[in-house]
Amino acid sequence: MVQPGAVCISWVAAVLLSSAFASEAPPVSPTPSRLDLKAAVELAIEKSPALGIASKSVMSRELEYSNAVSAFFPSVDFGTTVGPQGPQITGNGVIGSQFNLTLSESLYDNHTSIIRLAVAKRQREYAHLSFRQSRDDLTVQIAGAYFRYSSSQAQTEIRETQLGTLRKEFRSLSEQYNQGLKTRRDYIRLQTQLQRAELDLIAARNTVAQNGIELRRLIGLDAGSLVEFLPVSTGLARSYHPSLPEKAATVDMTFERSLADLQNDVNTRSIELAQRKYWPVVSLNGQITYQRNDYLNPLLPTGTGYVTPAVTPWNWNALLTVQYNILDWGTRRRNVELARVQTDSQWDQLRAGLLSTDAKIQSTWLDLKQLEKSLILNQELLKIEEETYDILQREYREGRVAYLDLITELNNLLDAKSRLYTSYFDLQTRLVTYRYFERGAYESIVKAH
Repeated sequence: MVQPGAVCISWVAAVLLSSAFASEAPPVSPTPSRLDLKAAVELAIEKSPALGIASKSVMSRELEYSNAVSAFFPSVDFGTTVGPQGPQITGNGVIGSQFNLTLSESLYDNHTSIIRLAVAKRQREYAHLSFRQSRDDLTVQIAGAYFRYSSSQAQTEIRETQLGTLRKEFRSLSEQYNQGLKTRRDYIRLQTQLQRAELDLIAARNTVAQNGIELRRLIGLDAGSLVEFLPVSTGLARSYHPSLPEKAATVDMTFERSLADLQNDVNTRSIELAQRKYWPVVSLNGQITYQRNDYLNPLLPTGTGYVTPAVTPWNWNALLTVQYNILDWGTRRRNVELARVQTDSQWDQLRAGLLSTDAKIQSTWLDLKQLEKSLILNQELLKIEEETYDILQREYREGRVAYLDLITELNNLLDAKSRLYTSYFDLQTRLVTYRYFERGAYESIVKAH
């Protein structure tokens, strides 16, 4: 039968465990309904699976480092046994009991624990730096997707303006065509341009929707989540002049360089561990034990006739172990060479990655210079097209210019706007990418907006 006290204890334990797990569960913040670029990056830091993987890696390395530190501290073990025992199979047996408490400490292991601690420390530093790299890389991806979304939204507005103007002109020309003032050729031409503008608007809106889906994926949201993205304003595009550094960043400033150095240090430790095998392995282990037999005898009924044997409860030992292989047919030497070859091979792979990073830095720098010139030229082009369109509008109202000339100039004006916005957002994207190589992509978004 289940005792009431046991039920009560089980219920209390269940409540305590449930409350403990509830307190450890991270609070889930609600997703905002509207996001700007800064809010999108901050939300991605919280929800993105890619950054979650990097965060879990940091936690794992922290635990491994704690284990490496714990190897320097003594361990305490407790054990107990209880059961019937007797001098013969038949007869009156007694309940025997025993418990022991053991304190163990390895005093010297030929520096193996020290090397493993150094490796764990480097791996912990690597994980923390890798998390920052992943955060900046995610920021670059989010910013690039957000600028593409904003650019497509600006292109959609341009198409809407074009379609509205063409519809207005088409209504006016239709009336003139019905009155016999315009030819059917003029009517069909404008109708064709109107249909093309409608098709362009449909394609532009689809691009906005596709960019929104990609942006939600990068943030860590469902594709159908009801989140509105606030496009980056194009108001600065007309007068924006970026302040670019005088010189390109160097590969020594990047995350990749620091991570490569840390990884190479970890790889080099394998050579040191292999070289340790050349020398004798000397281990000094100490142990202190407290043992008590039949500690439950006072609870037995009197008259059993059982006498507790005399056992000294305290015991200790210090063991010095020396191991040395006098003949291994060159295995240790080959293991050291193998460790060197593997370390050199891994460093070559790391150098190849650094060369690739350096090439990306220079390519991004050239893109920035080219996009800066393109932006300035597009700013000047837009001013010229606006002046030209104003002139043709006046001449069209005065009857000195055909409507086709006005429509052609309208298309040129809208194309100049499209070019300006495209170069502006491309430049913004490349700037964030360049900040990544300076280890400042995340800060450039969160602190600047």
